[in-house]
Amino acid sequence: MYNKFESRSTKRLRLLADTFNSVEKNVLFDEQFLNFCENHPLLTDHFLRIWEPTEYGVVLGVSNKQDHEVIETECMSRQIPIIKRNSGGGTVLLGPGCLCYTFFLRISDFDECQTITQTNRFILSHIMNALESKVPNLSIQGYTDICIDSVKISGNAQKRKRNYLLFHGTFLYDFNIQLMAAVLNYPTKSPNYRVNRDHTSFVRNVTFSYLEIVTLFVNYFTNGSPILFKDLENLVK
Repeated sequence: MYNKFESRSTKRLRLLADTFNSVEKNVLFDEQFLNFCENHPLLTDHFLRIWEPTEYGVVLGVSNKQDHEVIETECMSRQIPIIKRNSGGGTVLLGPGCLCYTFFLRISDFDECQTITQTNRFILSHIMNALESKVPNLSIQGYTDICIDSVKISGNAQKRKRNYLLFHGTFLYDFNIQLMAAVLNYPTKSPNYRVNRDHTSFVRNVTFSYLEIVTLFVNYFTNGSPILFKDLENLVK
């Protein structure tokens, strides 16, 4: 696939190096960084943050209801916090063995990102292209899932503002899927391709490592120069 992110130097993404142990701090950082990008109209960069929490946390999509999607007693007994994010999509369990990524893109720079549907297809297609050397038979299922033979390995969602969008997702590579089944109910909304499968039948881990995934992402999407948020703040003052 033609790599739009590589076609002009301005389209290469800057690698954002900030990461945190807790799910809550990572989710909050993404929301705050999106607001930062939106509120600095002279900012012209695009960013990719790759992160993995060391602690578990359940994250609700913006329209999800906690009592419908989550087995609250299990989360309480296991001391797993429940958080709500500002993007759409379903409820997920994040934690060790689940690589997370967040794109921050200036909408006006990408003709392919003018609508929600266009953005989903554009970014998911490039993610699959980045990984094709390791997994050549990936496919997009539902609206925002990446699958191997109709088994989900990656879920994604987005939040749009006037100037910037946030697109984030996950890759399961060494995740405790049994724990997912223990703390999450069957979702109130699910894609047709799920065909009533439970969590343990519907999702799986990929067979390659965190380092391999990160290397493929960094080489495909970024300019290889990590930056911290605090340093970026100083640059735009």
